[in-house]
Order: sequence, then structure tokens, then C-alpha cells
Amino acid sequence: MNMLADEWLAETLEADLAPDGGDGFVDLLDWQQLATAWMTTSASPNWDAMCDLAPDGGDGAVDLLDAAAFADAWLAPSARHCDIAPAPDGDGRVNLLDFAAFAETWLQDTY
Repeated sequence: MNMLADEWLAETLEADLAPDGGDGFVDLLDWQQLATAWMTTSASPNWDAMCDLAPDGGDGAVDLLDAAAFADAWLAPSARHCDIAPAPDGDGRVNLLDFAAFAETWLQDTY
């Protein structure tokens, strides 16, 4: 379970925004910071340049491109040990499909 949790919150520095510039994980704290800056531009009073993730180098707006970059980082696996669904080789992400597969075998000692 610890390994699944570690890979679910995989370290991806670009989208690791909070607290105070990052804590080594992309999680709900980072999502909150992105949401606070949502639909702002560099001229907005609540602009947060750290949330301007996409395209690479930023474009002066926090919008769907940044949300997509954030989501990609949030669900990215680190060592891919827990990318177990769909069987047999996973799909390149540690997400709810993997959690469901893990939960189905929780007491069977399969994984």
C-alpha cells in the first residue's frame, strides 16, 4: 500500500507547486494552488507564475493547457512498480485503475 501511495503522488518537480514551491509530491496542495490561479493572466492581481506550466516556459495564462500539464504530472508514476492495470503490463500511469486492481487483491497477497 505504501508503494502505491508513493507512486500515486509521484515526484514531478514542474507541477510541484505547494507548499512554498514544492514538497516533493504532486498532490491536492498543488491542485489548490493551481485552482487559486485558474484563468488568470500575468496582468491579473492573483497571478502565480509557478502555475503557468504549459506550454513549456509558460504563455502568460493559467488555463486548460496548464491543467492538462498538471494532471499529467499528478498521475505520472515514479518507478512504475504499481502500474498494474490493465493487466499484464499496465498503461503507463498509476491511477484509479491500479488502485482498483490492488484493492481486488488486497487480501490475496498477489501484488
